[in-house]
Amino acid sequence: GALRRALKEAEVEGVKESELAEMRETYENWTALVREVEVASSLARTGRLRGAIDCATVAGVDFAQLGWAQKTFESLVLRDKAEEKLRKAMDQRCIESLGRALRHAHDCNLQSRPLLNAGVALLTRLKGLKAAVDDAVVGHDLIRVHEAVKAGRTDPALPEESVGKAAILLKALRQEESRTFRMRMEQAKEDRDFRSPDTLVS
Repeated sequence: GALRRALKEAEVEGVKESELAEMRETYENWTALVREVEVASSLARTGRLRGAIDCATVAGVDFAQLGWAQKTFESLVLRDKAEEKLRKAMDQRCIESLGRALRHAHDCNLQSRPLLNAGVALLTRLKGLKAAVDDAVVGHDLIRVHEAVKAGRTDPALPEESVGKAAILLKALRQEESRTFRMRMEQAKEDRDFRSPDTLVS
């Protein structure tokens, strides 16, 4: 930077060390501050980088030396927001929101592979559960609807609105099954009564 060049020029011109002491101390301080900025950036720690940039700026480090760090900081802020958005979408378990959050996280270069892998796995599971629920509703089969609703409500579960239609259908199918069963029982009872020995004797 400019300060370093000024020091070198002063040394070449034979300026006394005592006269350069303050400038050299400032240079060493700036060098340490810029080094901290570089370390914070390499670690991709948003808070630490923000603090390092602020300290260097207050100390008077040339902004030209910090421009790249500011851009890195802005990227990290976007990354952190993408991570927060992804975690929220995973908690809500909405297929559409989760898909968007995963794409956004990828675009923002989110580095947390465990979180990304968990998000992808959750999205795959939710899509499978939703497809099973939709197919069961179309099939109108009591057992399939029951199994689909049960699976859809097993953690990590689908949002209730994704299971609601199938749950209503399941209730209707159970009621229909119950009515059919009662009718058959009544018919069977009548058949047995009709064939009872007392009736035959009389």
